[in-house]
Amino acid sequence: MRSIFMRYPNGKAKAVTFSYDDGVPQDKRLAELFDKYGMKGTFNFNCEYVRKENFSKEQIKQYFLSKGHEIAVHGANHRANGNLRPIEGIRDVLDCRLELEAKCDCIIRGMAYPDSGIIQMGNFGNYEQIKNYLIELDIAYSRTLGGDNNSFMLP
Repeated sequence: MRSIFMRYPNGKAKAVTFSYDDGVPQDKRLAELFDKYGMKGTFNFNCEYVRKENFSKEQIKQYFLSKGHEIAVHGANHRANGNLRPIEGIRDVLDCRLELEAKCDCIIRGMAYPDSGIIQMGNFGNYEQIKNYLIELDIAYSRTLGGDNNSFMLP
């Protein structure tokens, strides 16, 4: 039987990821530290904060995109998808994605679930519904806040 070994770029067997939420002003300093040490991160921007001008379009390009960091969706209004009716969840994700794409001049395909994410489901849905509308919105991946993160499997 033939074995297949998954590898990261340059044949690396292990990787570490950095993912930070909300798009707060302190993310600028964090991005600068990552740059200093040759690391990259994903910054999940909550558009509610972006609207407050924590980062202008130019600053997003200067501190994040031009340095190879990723910008991802974290909700237009930072509302937990698990507690939203599907139409509300769709709107929150799509509005955030469109706002970020306008500010970043690139396609945004990643996401981190805002608030309590999908850990708790309200009366409005289930994980399969959320997964289905994220696929339809062309979100390639979404990170949660807990529970299911105790794994080292590839996404």
